[in-house]
Amino acid sequence: MEYMAIFGIDGGVSNGFGLKYPDYYKRNEKIYADSDEKAFENALGLAINHARYGLSNPETNYTTVRLLTLKDENNNN
Repeated sequence: MEYMAIFGIDGGVSNGFGLKYPDYYKRNEKIYADSDEKAFENALGLAINHARYGLSNPETNYTTVRLLTLKDENNNN
């Protein structure tokens, strides 16, 4: 089954000169899973990757990732 996850990511952005600026953006990700539980587990794995590999917010020194929505192909939460 196909799921759609929407993440809110509070991190940083850089223009490539060693300076970082705060940035907030939303990211949509398709997830394929056999059950709601597995879809949630996969969404958490994606959130961990976004936090691990995204730039941190220079004001907090963290990258905060929130799972805003997770819906199946019938648009059910």
